[in-house]
Amino acid sequence: MNVGALKKFVPARVFRAAKPAVALFLRALFSGDGSIFLQGKGGRPQPVLEYGSSSERLARDVQHLLLRFGIVGRLRAKRTPRSPAFVVQVLKSAHIKLFLEEIGFWPASRKDVRAREVIGPVVEERLRNRRGIYDAIPAEFWSTLKAEARALHTTLYAAGIHVRNSHDVTRLELEKFVALHPHSRLRTHLDADILWDEIVSVEPCGVEEVFDLCVPGARNFVANNLVVHNSTYARAGLMLNTTPLEAGWTGRLVIELGNLADLPLRVYVNEGIGQVIFLESDEDCDVSYEDRGGKYQGQTGLTYSRL
Repeated sequence: MNVGALKKFVPARVFRAAKPAVALFLRALFSGDGSIFLQGKGGRPQPVLEYGSSSERLARDVQHLLLRFGIVGRLRAKRTPRSPAFVVQVLKSAHIKLFLEEIGFWPASRKDVRAREVIGPVVEERLRNRRGIYDAIPAEFWSTLKAEARALHTTLYAAGIHVRNSHDVTRLELEKFVALHPHSRLRTHLDADILWDEIVSVEPCGVEEVFDLCVPGARNFVANNLVVHNSTYARAGLMLNTTPLEAGWTGRLVIELGNLADLPLRVYVNEGIGQVIFLESDEDCDVSYEDRGGKYQGQTGLTYSRL
């Protein structure tokens, strides 16, 4: 890449490459600017895997590529006297083990030997003792967990789980419950590949051009390593007036759209812009729209509103 250190990035073709090629690419990167070490003193050292770069874009690209292997890395800025530095840090023992098994360092290099002979055994020991597992499920999941316990005619206390409504549910607690009730429908949550993280702040980043992205149907997609959903016209500032469709009305439905945004909006053909909600009544309508001869009854074209 013919750019300076601050502007380095992963070439686009790497993101489209097969997994073995991506593993080789990451192996070369980590063998050069990566590190693996034990952090902390005493009898429980913490294995740490890191990759550092002065390019924030390159660090974010590496963070994204690691996700191809199910490895979650935390990106943090690091102060240095000369230039900014960005570090992708992997702390979870299970993810460090994935890295050593599927990516690793250059064979027979000093980092490779240290990873296999020193760090590897510590990682295995932590996994055997169920340490180094940080994944949590939002506190709102407690209500689901308690409801499942009631459905199975048991209690969380019977499973050795103490409810803490204001704290997240740890994955170890969910594992403990599912181990006692292997047929629980909550088993699928243990295999989920979504990592929950709390939003601690929202900071304005200025005014920029934005785009409305959509995928077919009501599906989700990934953007900047986050699971997001289809944008809606409402979020862009498009207002759809509420239009009650009274009982007995028939005809061509005409709706009014309003742009509340400061910029022009473009509405595309064959995309949903609103909803029709059907409400069922327990009794018949005394006077329907047809009975009172509403002006929009049976319309085939556009009927303008009037006071």
